Amino acid sequence: MWLFLEPLDVVLFRDSKPFTAGESFWARSTFPPSPLPFMGALRAKLLVEQGVDPEVYKRAVTGRSEGLPKLIDRIGGPHDYGRLRLTGPFLAQKRGGRLLPYFPAPLDLRVLEGEPAGFLRPRPFPWPLTWNPPALTPLWTTEAGDEAKGKMMDAQRLMLDAQHLKYYLEYYLEGKPVTPTDGRELWEGEIRVGIELSGRRTAEEGKLYTLEFIRLNSRPTAPLGFLLKVTGLEGLNLPERGLLALGGESRGAGYEVVPEGDLAEAFRDLIRGEALKERLKGQRRFKLYLATPGLFRRGWLPDCLQEQNGQYVGQIDSLRIRLVAAAVSKAVAVGGWDLVHNRPRPLRRAVPAGSVYFLEVDGPLGEADVQRLLDAFHFQSLSSAEDGQAGFGLALLGVCPEGDRV
Repeated sequence: MWLFLEPLDVVLFRDSKPFTAGESFWARSTFPPSPLPFMGALRAKLLVEQGVDPEVYKRAVTGRSEGLPKLIDRIGGPHDYGRLRLTGPFLAQKRGGRLLPYFPAPLDLRVLEGEPAGFLRPRPFPWPLTWNPPALTPLWTTEAGDEAKGKMMDAQRLMLDAQHLKYYLEYYLEGKPVTPTDGRELWEGEIRVGIELSGRRTAEEGKLYTLEFIRLNSRPTAPLGFLLKVTGLEGLNLPERGLLALGGESRGAGYEVVPEGDLAEAFRDLIRGEALKERLKGQRRFKLYLATPGLFRRGWLPDCLQEQNGQYVGQIDSLRIRLVAAAVSKAVAVGGWDLVHNRPRPLRRAVPAGSVYFLEVDGPLGEADVQRLLDAFHFQSLSSAEDGQAGFGLALLGVCPEGDRV
């Protein structure tokens, strides 16, 4: 089931820094948001629709009562998500009745103002250089001296719509250039000042604070919201449209069930990956792009890889894969609020969305090999089972530029 969530006003997705009025007076938002606020909003909505008092649910999941076994089996508790599985969320815009998602720009794109996007490519150093194993190949610009052509754009604010991500993953399909969208066209920060109130609803002295909310730049003919896929709702009552509380301060958002036919054709093509099959056949190298932040047991390294004899390698059935290079930015902290125990969740370090991993196999990919890769990686989570359920580590398979062989 696909859901489209449209905020009624601003939304708040706080970063990981501690915030207490009077001690820390500034709280910033992180955007695009992690999947956790959406999983929390969905589970809270399901509780309401089943007519379950939150306090009754808290007692049941903490072992203080023996009620609600079927509901807990479906939506989980403080340490699991039951049968629920979330894919996304994706920032999405409704155009002509179709929903077109946006994705964080891949970190191997080099974008200069006024120029088509180019690739960073794996290339060995032209001079002798050694470092401790396992050694990866560095990434270089597509051509020398391109830094003089214009100002490099901030990759943290760039997005690709589904059509241009499709071009990127299929390596400039049909020669069409990848054109990123500046995030300032889609959302903006909105600063608001508040003051903590006492139990008598009077202002507390010295307790001023500032919050950065996010406002989506919706237009009447092109509303913006969040698109996500949810499975595991069988047996649960969720109306086809309604309201729920989303993010910090429980800001209101409307939601509606979206038929798959209402998704943009480019996005449906992206999910199926049919064009990738032909593009990847005969290749030795491919890439994995993270559409959502990745939580991995070994930090930046996906769980499907392990260190062996000075290399990062993995096995997909009979297919041996090896990591060649990676475009990974600094980690993002992922936390949240545990409503059951009324305390912050432990902070975890996640690989940011937009990260790219370059991998290769020993010989040219055959049709069966390509299908194995699609089944294992394309629109699948690279994170562990529980984190993957929440929407972390969603990967898409892509083609590497021709001739990128070390």
